[in-house]
Amino acid sequence: MAWQHACSMKKLSLGLFASVLACNLPLAQAELVGLDPDPLGSHSDAGVGYAYWDSFPSVTFADAAPGESDSDVFSAALISTMAGGMLLTSGDTTGNRIYAGTNTGTTNPFEFSLTATAVQDIGAAVLQLKTTASLDALTVSLNGLSGTATTVATGIVNSTGSTTYSDFSWTWTGLDIEFGDTFSFAISSTAGHNVLDVVALDASVASVPEPETWLLLAAGMGFLLIINRRRFSRRQFRN
Repeated sequence: MAWQHACSMKKLSLGLFASVLACNLPLAQAELVGLDPDPLGSHSDAGVGYAYWDSFPSVTFADAAPGESDSDVFSAALISTMAGGMLLTSGDTTGNRIYAGTNTGTTNPFEFSLTATAVQDIGAAVLQLKTTASLDALTVSLNGLSGTATTVATGIVNSTGSTTYSDFSWTWTGLDIEFGDTFSFAISSTAGHNVLDVVALDASVASVPEPETWLLLAAGMGFLLIINRRRFSRRQFRN
């Protein structure tokens, strides 16, 4: 009986330990429901960096640090210049959201900028917005360039709320952002009763040609050099 009691206590202790671990997991993760977690590859890859904002200090703010990020590829801060709105927290215990409306019925547009500095040469970037706004109501650009807009998911509901969101992404490839360069995303919308829940940015380093590619290029240049020398020799002989 003693050993049975000991085993029961051990199972109970393990169960309580697991519960404590679950309760202490980052609550912010619940906010990322519905987002593409790896739009440019796994976040564990050395060449992929990410940052996301799932909670906001106020409606208008400057240089808000991301809730979580990997600064090996870039560092970034979010800025809001919205004319008005409200922070919503009820029904959502994992963070807050920005509501573009007010209690008096006034509506405002989203006005955000996300400024980043490259820590490595960057070749591609993906920006995701989890929001109640429609895709047509949103305008997103990178250094003035429009990206390829995609609807990632719709009908998203957080585990602790009832608001329905959509996740939209904008993708830029073939970028020539070098180490130390500053690049900026402009995010805006038409005025409306819109809610912004998450801003997420992924970026990947510029691809480096494989050794085989360099060998082919060198062989091609060598071949052209030989042909040019032969043509030059023939001309000299004729003269």
